[in-house]
Amino acid sequence: MELDASTAEAFVRETCNGSANTIDLKSCSFAEVSGLVRLVLLARHLTLRGRTLQVLIPEDEGVQSYLERANAFRELDGLCTFDQPIEHLQRHGRYPTNKLVELRPLQEGQIRAIVECFSDGLKAHRNISSEIIDAVDRVLFETLQNIPDHANPEGTIGTHYGLAALQRYSWRLCLSVGDLGVGIRQSLTGNPQFPPDRYDHVRAIEAAISGASRHADIGRGGGLMSVVAAVQKIGGGLRVRSGDSAIVIAADDERHVEPCMLFPGTQIDITVPLSGRT
Repeated sequence: MELDASTAEAFVRETCNGSANTIDLKSCSFAEVSGLVRLVLLARHLTLRGRTLQVLIPEDEGVQSYLERANAFRELDGLCTFDQPIEHLQRHGRYPTNKLVELRPLQEGQIRAIVECFSDGLKAHRNISSEIIDAVDRVLFETLQNIPDHANPEGTIGTHYGLAALQRYSWRLCLSVGDLGVGIRQSLTGNPQFPPDRYDHVRAIEAAISGASRHADIGRGGGLMSVVAAVQKIGGGLRVRSGDSAIVIAADDERHVEPCMLFPGTQIDITVPLSGRT
């Protein structure tokens, strides 16, 4: 199995409906940052609900090493139990790489530092254009800024717990950002134009990617619409998930809705094609 957004959604369904407390990664042969971000968010969510999650470590040593380099074990430590000790994995040598920017938790005042770290990782590649680098900078800054601004607008939850990670492959760039905040639908209710009884999660996502904002003031908000435009300009696509729904948006603006298990916050996965090879 591969740990990506799709399999992570299956884990969300199996655990959030109360029928399972184990994430079985034993047969995992490949992991994407979208799956890692969701896995850590899921573990954090269940911990906040007073549940204990067990993670079965992948048998593939290459995947074990990747999870360690991606900071997955570090972020999961204290949120779940493992079926075997992980101390020996944490002693693995971390070979220098500019293809992975590991899981980074969003901390107060760290948005610019995270954006610069991701940008530096991309600039190390000669075949990634400045247009793509600039677009990723803008997208990352906007999505990370949205977490403290929109994930907990009224200060009613204890933590929004934002995460971001980036992986560069030979032909594509994958960026994943997520949080455990109130989600797009509840955030929009701060604007009287979007009463919750008229906007389900799908309509709320559609409104947000069309420029709607929790701010009633003209000219404020619209950040998610600018993210979609920036990603499409460089030929990329994205998946925006919030509440019980996700909308997948292609580079040509073709869109489709995916039903999901109800889950807090917002998660955004971005894929950008790369023309070069290394």
